Amino acid sequence: MESLQYNAVLAITGAIRGSSTEKLYEELGLESLKLRRWYRKMSLLYKIFKNESPGYLFNTIPNNNAQRQTRQSDNVPTFFARHDYFKNSFFPSAIAEWNKLD
Repeated sequence: MESLQYNAVLAITGAIRGSSTEKLYEELGLESLKLRRWYRKMSLLYKIFKNESPGYLFNTIPNNNAQRQTRQSDNVPTFFARHDYFKNSFFPSAIAEWNKLD
């Protein structure tokens, strides 16, 4: 999909193949698909935390039962994932990215 968007940007701008993707996106005010997916994932997780989405989504997130205060006590507890297939699904990957935010 990213290459399809890049080809469309080349057609729109008339730029030659091999032009910098970042510069073309900046010139047109576009974002990469990877960045757009990340923003959507973070905004959906924010809505889940603020109860602006169905309750069963919030109930899916593991509870933080830690009694002691640690440096990472503000982080959302992560899911245990044995396989990359589950680790790359929405909740585990979104919570891991959420915990990386400052």
